[in-house]
Amino acid sequence: MNPLEAVLLIFLVGLPFHLLVQRHLARLLDPKYLREHGVVIRREEILERRSGAIGAFSGRTIYESVTFMGMVYCFDRIAEPWYRTRVQPCEIFLEPGLIHVTGRTDPPAPPDQSGSNAPAKRAGLRARPLAPFGDLTD
Repeated sequence: MNPLEAVLLIFLVGLPFHLLVQRHLARLLDPKYLREHGVVIRREEILERRSGAIGAFSGRTIYESVTFMGMVYCFDRIAEPWYRTRVQPCEIFLEPGLIHVTGRTDPPAPPDQSGSNAPAKRAGLRARPLAPFGDLTD
């Protein structure tokens, strides 16, 4: 095999791999693709904007809404740390367990007895019960 054939062989073997990597990287830059699969954010600095603080959890500020890649996500609930491996579509998991959601396609939940899901109803979100946590203060 001469050197030209060797270079051609390397090119033909490497080209499909290169194209697959480029395709995947292009998807990661598309907010729609990320929204379909959910996102885990480990550092808060990557967020483009944060709205007013509505509380704190484990030393981290809970913001009413955050903006990531041009999409606004509203605070939904607090989750256990293991949930980062099960983030649902339209969700952002912010360390240490803050879940923010963007527009979902499921219908809004009917108000509960206390009428406490008014923010979820306004946003068209389905209210979900919180998992039991033990002591939430750190």
